[in-house]
Amino acid sequence: MAKPKIALQLYSVREDCAKDLRGTLKAVAEMGYEGVELAGDYGYSAEEWRKLLDEFGLKVAGAHLGIDTLLGDNFAKTVEFQRTIGNINLVVPSLPQEMTCCKEAWLETAKLFSEIAQKAKAEGMRLGYHNHMIEFQPINGEIPWDIFFQNTSPDVFMQLDTGNAMHGGISAEEVLNIMKRYPGRQITVHLKEYSATNDKAIIGEGDMKWKEFLTLCETTGNTEWLIIEQESYAHPPLECARLCFLNLKKIMEEMEERERKSPKGDKVKVGIIGVGQIGKHHIENYKKIEGVEIVAVADINEEEAKRVASLYGIPYVYKNFRDLLKHEEIEAVDVCLHNNFHMPVTVEALKAGKNVYCEKPMAGSYHDALLMYETAKATGKMLSIQISTIFSREAKAAKQIIKAGLVGDIYHARSVGMRRRGRPFVDGYGSPSFVQKSQARGGALYDTGVYQICRLLFLMGNPQPLRISGKIYQELPMDEKRREISKYDVEEFAAGFVNMENDISMDIIEAWAVNYSPSEGSAVFGNLGGIRLEPFAFFTNLADLEMDITVNLDSAVWRWHTVSYPDVADAYDSPQQHWVAALQGRVPLLPTAEIALTSMLISEGIYLSSQLQRELTAEEVKKMSQSTALPV
Repeated sequence: MAKPKIALQLYSVREDCAKDLRGTLKAVAEMGYEGVELAGDYGYSAEEWRKLLDEFGLKVAGAHLGIDTLLGDNFAKTVEFQRTIGNINLVVPSLPQEMTCCKEAWLETAKLFSEIAQKAKAEGMRLGYHNHMIEFQPINGEIPWDIFFQNTSPDVFMQLDTGNAMHGGISAEEVLNIMKRYPGRQITVHLKEYSATNDKAIIGEGDMKWKEFLTLCETTGNTEWLIIEQESYAHPPLECARLCFLNLKKIMEEMEERERKSPKGDKVKVGIIGVGQIGKHHIENYKKIEGVEIVAVADINEEEAKRVASLYGIPYVYKNFRDLLKHEEIEAVDVCLHNNFHMPVTVEALKAGKNVYCEKPMAGSYHDALLMYETAKATGKMLSIQISTIFSREAKAAKQIIKAGLVGDIYHARSVGMRRRGRPFVDGYGSPSFVQKSQARGGALYDTGVYQICRLLFLMGNPQPLRISGKIYQELPMDEKRREISKYDVEEFAAGFVNMENDISMDIIEAWAVNYSPSEGSAVFGNLGGIRLEPFAFFTNLADLEMDITVNLDSAVWRWHTVSYPDVADAYDSPQQHWVAALQGRVPLLPTAEIALTSMLISEGIYLSSQLQRELTAEEVKKMSQSTALPV
């Protein structure tokens, strides 16, 4: 992705600006800064600002503005001033206490920001909110930052201030998790150092994980400006600004040098747990990926494990997966077992210090999936779930269109997956374990529905379910001998409806077998446009004309790899390529575990709704969910 530009928040040198604005801007430009963010006008008109900025070749990365300047008649005056100086990023840096004193106040504030963002968008501008410390200090167990951004329009971007957030009580790792939790919303960020031992630390001298943060800015944050801000001074303010810039450039150069020397990263050593149909498929995929070595396999069928190891040149074979976890060379394991084994094996692997890549669905129940997710967070290890559809070219094209704002506010999604006849085992492929609740827990919804649902959640930013209803069926005839052998007791057809936060809804149809020709694929609907994923198309109205737009996806893939993102495009070609690249440190891990966890909540909600014959709230599903894990 394109490298973000570097700007200075002029509040860092506010006294210098007040004494000599022209001289200060000249000094900032000579340091190498490409832009500045304003915090006050120092008595200069918009035209005078524009003249000075043009004189020194500086762009405007944004402006900090009081909320009052964006309300009522003040809005038009503010827009006029900002347009004149060449700014499109309107950032509110703080709020009066009555707008932040409780959850209800934050919700009202979120609603107001969404309304202002819509007005700003009509003027070709964007609205953002900047944090201090209070945004990360819990209100009755909830974090205000999450209350706010989970309830604003995606058009409201978050200007995450790293130092302020850490002063608010969160760790550097939690700062990184915020970036992952809200992909695409960090248009501008504030780079401010935090040190538990040095309150005057400049960038690179404290506790912030800058390389990981900058990687996230480039790959998932959609970040255009890195804005340096320094508010405590071991040197004169302008000197601090210069040193921060030099340290940041040094960090960025070290990242680039590492990429040049090891474009595919360091070799990753993995172990495979389970060598059945899925395990063999994963091994085949790893063999095609540069920079990964399969060190060992484990399976209770030791003879098959030995055969597979011999076939693929894998040196170590174990019957008990716990022995594989003791292998010190292995840094990551791949769990390729049936659904009800996912949680116990994954949790043990995480606790053993291994990063885990797990086959979909995440587990047999939401209860078990949540335990996996919480264990990964507690151990600090990486957890990724195999969701191949997120890495499809259709998903990448759709994400690009959505990030460009062409879909507008998404209000509905349709998840569709149909096979005419494709039930495991009874229709001719796979083993009986796929269709037994004792092993798989679910049928079509867990097996193939997860792909469609997760892809839509990914495109929409993973909105959380509020209410879920649905119905499952097993109606079509099948070969009676195969029914008897397989003990088939899962659904072949599932239908559901989900009400989500941000006034979004989703309808779901998933079928292993149905007397119907497979229809058009999944879709998202926004107030400005709609996207059909298969066959891919974008629908909108332009100049009062209904436009049905097709896309040359082959050309798009070629450009992503050769022009747009040549250094990292391969890291998003498949889920396993992404997993290896994340382990190598080339790219941050996409939040597949969070997305898969939401999918589990939706799927289990549909199962319970069908059983109870009523709609359930998400909270009811969470309370009713029980472990389905099998002993290992």
